[in-house]
Amino acid sequence: SIIVANKSNFKGALKPVEIRKKMNLPREVPIIPCVAEDMSTTEKGGPCKLKKKDLDAVPRLKEWEVSYQKECFYYGLRILLELARTGKSKL
Repeated sequence: SIIVANKSNFKGALKPVEIRKKMNLPREVPIIPCVAEDMSTTEKGGPCKLKKKDLDAVPRLKEWEVSYQKECFYYGLRILLELARTGKSKL
């Protein structure tokens, strides 16, 4: 999961730490504050562009993706090893 917190430029907008606490999110879930560009050029329900400063979060998303892929890989290994240990696999 990834949380993209729009309207982070509004007065009173929650900081990522506050969002994490209120939503009881684990540290592994990245929270990216962002501000959408000019919504007057966006179709209703359509995607909008992020402002350039919000794109600084992209490296964090890539780091998260790599960490998530590693976690999935090791989780799969643990399952296979457990199946082999219990005799439910022919490894």
